[in-house]
Amino acid sequence: MLAALVLACAPASLRAQDDDSGDGLRQPERLTVGASSSDQFAGQLAPDGRRVYLVSNRAIANEVMALDPATGSMRRVFDEGAETTWPRVSPDGRRLLYVSFRDRAHGQLCVRDLPEATRRRCLDAPGEA
Repeated sequence: MLAALVLACAPASLRAQDDDSGDGLRQPERLTVGASSSDQFAGQLAPDGRRVYLVSNRAIANEVMALDPATGSMRRVFDEGAETTWPRVSPDGRRLLYVSFRDRAHGQLCVRDLPEATRRRCLDAPGEA
């Protein structure tokens, strides 16, 4: 939602011309729906424009979800068995980088292949994610 708000407040010169309503402002458009007790954040649009990968806490823990902007449907991408955050899609849309807290309390960078997201590979270097 913050990204939509930032875009709405950006000068018209930073947006496409067809977004300009004449006053230089654009109303934010809500893409996610659900119970008011959950949040959706840290989203990124996939290169093909067909999915937004984001974090949701609708099941108590933060999990990576995929949102279809056309239908509003959302699904969990994978079950990490722990908190996850900051999903980032590769430029070719074939991999998803994220921070996992499954094995390290300070976080660990992990990658999964899309669309199935079954194979998990994590950076083994010491330090924080």
